[in-house]
Amino acid sequence: MSDTSPSPARPNGSEPRSLEEHLHEPSTEAALHRILDRMDRIEQALARLTEAVDQAPAVAATMVDVVDDVARAADARGVDLDERLHGVLTLAERLTAPKTVEVLTGLLDRLDQVEQLTALLDQAPGFAAMTVDIADEAARRAAERGIDLDERLHGVLGLVEKLSAPETVRVLSALLARVGDLEQLLALADQAPGFVAMMVDVADEWAARAAERGTDVETMLHATAAAARRLTELVGSAEFQALLDSGVLDPRALGVVGTAGQALVRCQEECLERPEPPKTGLFGLLRAAREPEMQRTLAFLVHFGRFFGEAMAAHHRRHTLPPAGPTNGAAS
Repeated sequence: MSDTSPSPARPNGSEPRSLEEHLHEPSTEAALHRILDRMDRIEQALARLTEAVDQAPAVAATMVDVVDDVARAADARGVDLDERLHGVLTLAERLTAPKTVEVLTGLLDRLDQVEQLTALLDQAPGFAAMTVDIADEAARRAAERGIDLDERLHGVLGLVEKLSAPETVRVLSALLARVGDLEQLLALADQAPGFVAMMVDVADEWAARAAERGTDVETMLHATAAAARRLTELVGSAEFQALLDSGVLDPRALGVVGTAGQALVRCQEECLERPEPPKTGLFGLLRAAREPEMQRTLAFLVHFGRFFGEAMAAHHRRHTLPPAGPTNGAAS
């Protein structure tokens, strides 16, 4: 009767490998040989384990006391051990899940790589010590150059704190949103030296042309500075404040002055156009007084004289009246 059991042969990667297949792999055999070479250490460990089992009751009592102490201390710190234990059970449940078992099986497939990682971990203390030595050497050289690394680290931490502040983040976000404008501003800054040089050339050209026209640029600049100084003194003087308070600069007063100025200009132009200055006698004045324009002008002069007289009288009263003294009733 022939054997109808399925052959162990299977396509690679078609299904998970069995434990027997793992055991017959060269890498697994090599790992097992290394374990056998350490059998004496395993026996010593078993002997220690036997001693520990003999001492188990006392150790268990001690552990119970320790656990009780730990539980009380944890409860005093506000730690819920029951909740933590539930978390551990949940973790154990996840470790025994099929997906987790599959991942652990994959780790067994890469046992040689895990051993290399273990070797690297064995070298980690030496590597850490070497790194510490390098850092100490860098700190010593920095101290020789007058650099306080501790102070700089504190400065970096302070800078990180400021950069992570909400206001700083908001400003940086706004700047990043306008990075195009910043690039244009940087481009203008790059062109600033050339622009300054061009302005200097323009100023030199203007000074040369002014000198050709007979203008002393230095004298003009001194005069301008002196005028600016005088103007500054005038603006800060009491006279200028009185001018501002006088009403002369009122828009309506300026309109009247502008109208008078236009009339003066027209009168001068008309007089200059004639070969001889015009002559007007008493009868000419009487005839002109009947014209509507002259009547309007005379009415303006009359009203101006009346208002100006009232203003002069008020000014005279303010400056001639004696200061008010105590009354008789107050004196008694």
